[in-house]
Amino acid sequence: FFRDEEKNIISKLLKKKSCVFALGGGAFMNNTLRKNILKDCISIWLEIDLKILIGRTSGKKNRPLLLNEDTSEKLKKIYNERKNTYALANHKINCNNLNKNDIVIKICKIYEEH
Repeated sequence: FFRDEEKNIISKLLKKKSCVFALGGGAFMNNTLRKNILKDCISIWLEIDLKILIGRTSGKKNRPLLLNEDTSEKLKKIYNERKNTYALANHKINCNNLNKNDIVIKICKIYEEH
């Protein structure tokens, strides 16, 4: 149900002009959404080291895919399943040593170049 609703909402958003939105990793895995995003939008993969990601998400209750799971093992599995698809994004920013402001600056620079 969630993925269907997500697809419907994102499909509507993609028809709007001059807007920015952040997708969760699962949305870009949808072939239809990804095709439309790559065709009509600027896509950016915010890449981060798996160890950092595990540290940020461990113990969080707002991550349905990680509930009742070994966070480290589940994230490794998800990341390995998705990384080749994420790499299809138009741009990639390695976020390992960046703070939020640095990431925003890089995103703005990419946007301004288009």
